[in-house]
Amino acid sequence: IVFKYNSKVDQHRSRLTLVKSDSSETTLTIATGGNANELDSGVDLTPGTYTIRWQALALDGHITRGDVPFTVSAKP
Repeated sequence: IVFKYNSKVDQHRSRLTLVKSDSSETTLTIATGGNANELDSGVDLTPGTYTIRWQALALDGHITRGDVPFTVSAKP
């Protein structure tokens, strides 16, 4: 999972949370050392519906957040 921003973000104080269809939440580990304007994380998912709840802290202290719902389909 990669979120790209138009400015640098503080990768250590930003957050990615995976929300499953049963409303359980898992905080995802953000990879450091990559592009300064990206939040990257890897996760294995089974078919189902999910939401990524993201929060990015810009280096100027501005916080932006949102939710991105998505579905993982089974391979045919």
